[in-house]
Amino acid sequence: MSLIHPKKWSVKFTIAVILFFTFSSVSCLADSPISDSLALLLDVQKNDTSRVKTLNALAFELRDTDSDKAAVYATKAQVLAAKLNYKQGEATSLNMIGLLSQKKGDYPLAEEYYLKALEIRKRASSPRDVASTYNNLGIVQKRLGDFHKAKDYYQQGLSTLEGTPPVKLEAILLNNLGAVYKNLGDYEEAIRHIDRGILVREKFKDGLGKARSMQNLTNLYRKLGNNEKANEYQKKSLAIFEEYQDQKGMGRCYINLGMYATDHEIALEYFEKAHNYRNALEISDLMLVLRGRGDIYREQKQYEKALENYLTSLKKLTELQSKSELAEVNHDIGLIYIKKDEHQKALKYLKNSQVLLEEVPDLLLKSEVYSSLSETYGKLGQYNMAFKMNVRHNDFRDSLHTAYRDAMNTKLNYEDERKKLEIKEKDRQLELAAANREKLKARSLAALSLLAFVLIFALLLAYRNQQRRLLAENGEKIALQKEEIAREKMDNLLNELELTSTYAKLEGQDNERRRIAQDLHDRLGSMLATIRLYFNSAMPKKGELNTEQQSRMKMANDLLDNASQEVRRIAYDMQSGVLTNFGLKAELDALAETIQNANQMNIEVKAKGLEERLDHILEVKIYRIVQELVSNALKHAKATKIGIFINRSTADIVVKVEDNGVGFDPNKKRKRVGMGLKNVESRAFDLKGKLNIDTELGRGTSISVEIPHPLGKGSA
Repeated sequence: MSLIHPKKWSVKFTIAVILFFTFSSVSCLADSPISDSLALLLDVQKNDTSRVKTLNALAFELRDTDSDKAAVYATKAQVLAAKLNYKQGEATSLNMIGLLSQKKGDYPLAEEYYLKALEIRKRASSPRDVASTYNNLGIVQKRLGDFHKAKDYYQQGLSTLEGTPPVKLEAILLNNLGAVYKNLGDYEEAIRHIDRGILVREKFKDGLGKARSMQNLTNLYRKLGNNEKANEYQKKSLAIFEEYQDQKGMGRCYINLGMYATDHEIALEYFEKAHNYRNALEISDLMLVLRGRGDIYREQKQYEKALENYLTSLKKLTELQSKSELAEVNHDIGLIYIKKDEHQKALKYLKNSQVLLEEVPDLLLKSEVYSSLSETYGKLGQYNMAFKMNVRHNDFRDSLHTAYRDAMNTKLNYEDERKKLEIKEKDRQLELAAANREKLKARSLAALSLLAFVLIFALLLAYRNQQRRLLAENGEKIALQKEEIAREKMDNLLNELELTSTYAKLEGQDNERRRIAQDLHDRLGSMLATIRLYFNSAMPKKGELNTEQQSRMKMANDLLDNASQEVRRIAYDMQSGVLTNFGLKAELDALAETIQNANQMNIEVKAKGLEERLDHILEVKIYRIVQELVSNALKHAKATKIGIFINRSTADIVVKVEDNGVGFDPNKKRKRVGMGLKNVESRAFDLKGKLNIDTELGRGTSISVEIPHPLGKGSA
C-alpha cells in the first residue's frame, strides 16, 4: 500500500516524490537516504493515515541508527493515529515504542507498550500481527527472568497462528519456546520445539533463521554436556552467519566459542572478536563477554581482573533486571572471594544469588550455588548451616541428573521422530504425484513385456540363423562362436531387464517394490512359462532331428528355463529387504555371492566402520553406486576379479570398486561417458561426493566416490 495519499496532487507534492526517488537511488548524498526521503514526504502530507504510515516507517528505518529520533517519530505516529481512530497504525506505533524500549534494556516499559498494542491488534489486526506481539512479550519476560510467563506468551502466539497459512514467524516462536524450555530445565521439550522450528526454516529457505535455531541447539547441547554435538551446530551456524555477513549472529557465535574454548588465550581472542561486533549485539550479549573474560581471569588466578569484569557486568545486569543472569554473576563474584579467602564477602554475594534463584528454575545453577554456600559456611565454622546447604545441593544435583538423563534419551530418540516426519512429508509428496507413478508403472510393465518378447524372438532368430549357417558353412568352430554370441546377447538382455526393474524402484517405497516384484513373478513368469509350452509344441519330434539339432533344441529349452529362473530371482531380490533388515554390508555380501554363483567371478567385499548402521536412505544410495560400478565392470572390463571396499571415517565415507580388467583411456572415455558412469556421477553429486577414476589401458580400473560424512561413527 502506498504511503502517499492518492488525491489532491500538487506541485509541491510532485517535487517531494521526485526527491524521494532521487535520494533513494543515490546513496552517497546522505547517511540515510531512505529516511531523508521519507522525512521529505512529511512536508507534503496532511494529518491523515498516510502520515501515520510515514512516521512509523521513519521510526522503523532509524531504530538501529538513531533510537531517540525513532522514538520521537513513533510517538507522533501513535498520537495522530489515536486522534484519527486509526487502530492498525496506533498498534504499529505502540509496538515500535516497545521495541525501542526493549533495545535500551527498559523491559517493564517495553512490556507496557506491547500489551497496549496487543489489545488493539486482537480486535483489528491479522493473526500474524497478534502472534508477533505475543512473541515480543515472550522476549521481554525471558529477559526479566520469568520463563513460565515467557513460555505462556510464546504458546499463545503459536495458538494464534493455528489454521492460518504457514509463515516464518511460526519458526521464530518455536525457536524461542525451545530456548525457554531449556531455561526451565525441560530439555526434551526444548529439543522438540527447536527442531520443529528448523524444519519450518528449511521449508522457507530461511538460512539466517536456521542458523539462529542452530545456535540455540548449540547452547542446549553444551548444557547437556554433549560438546561434540554442540560444536557441530556451532560450526554450521557460524558458516551461515559469515555467508550472510550477519554481525549479530557472528558476534554471538564468537561468544559461544570463547565460553567453551579450552585454551584461555584462544578464548580471549574469541571474546575480542565478539567485542568487535558490539554495536550489533544486545546488552545481555555484551554481559556474556564480560563474564567470559572474568571466568578466564579467575582460572588464571588473576582475581582482581576477574572481579573488575564481574562487577561491571553486575552493574549493567542490575539495570536490566535479569534475575537469572544476576544470580549467575553474584555466584561468580562469590567464588572469587572464596579464592581470596574473604569468606564474609563471598557469603554476601552467594546469599544474593540464593534469593534470586528462588524465582529462577535453573537446577544446575542452584546446585552450584548451594555447594558454594556449604563450602563458605564450613570455612566460617558454621557447620550446621554448611550441612543444610549441602543437603540442598544434593537434592538439586539429583534432580539435575534425572533431567539430564531424560534429555539424553530425548536426544537419542528425537532423530527417529524427525525422520518419521520427513518420511511423512515425502509420502505426502508421493501422493501428489500418484498419477505419474501409475503411468510410470504401466510403462515399466509394458517395457518389461516388450523385452520378454524381444528375448524370445532373439532366441528363435538365433536358432534359425545358427541352423542355416551350420548347413552353409558346416564348421564346428563357427557354430560354437555363434552360440557364444547368442549367449552373450541373452545375458545382456537379462542384465538390461534387471537394471530396468532396479531403476524403476529406485525412489519408490517398499510396498511399490513388492507390487512390481509380484507383477514380474505372476505376469512375466507366467508369460515365459506359456511361451515355453508353445515352443515345445512347435518342436519337431525327436526322431526327425539329428544329434546336433537335438543338442541345440535342448540348449534353447535350457535358456528359457534360465530366463524363468532369472525372473523369479529378480522378483525375490526386490522383495528380500536384506538392505533394510541387515544393513549395507550384508546386502553387498549378497550381491557378491549372486555374481560369483552366476559368473564364476571372484568378488571381494571389505567394509570398515559399518559396525553401526548408516541412515537407511544413505545406505540405499551407496548400494546403488556400488551396483552401478559392478555392473559396468561386468559388462565392459573383461575382469576375473572385482573388489568392493567401503571405508567409513569421522570425516567421510569412501566407496571404491576395483577390477583387474582391460581398463580404458580416461581422456577418451570422458568425451562419451556412458549411462553407467553418468548415473554414478549423478548419485555422487546428490551426496555432495567426489568421483575419482584411476585407470589406463591394460591395467584395470579403480573408481571411488568420497562422500562427506562429518557426523562420523554412531550417526544414524
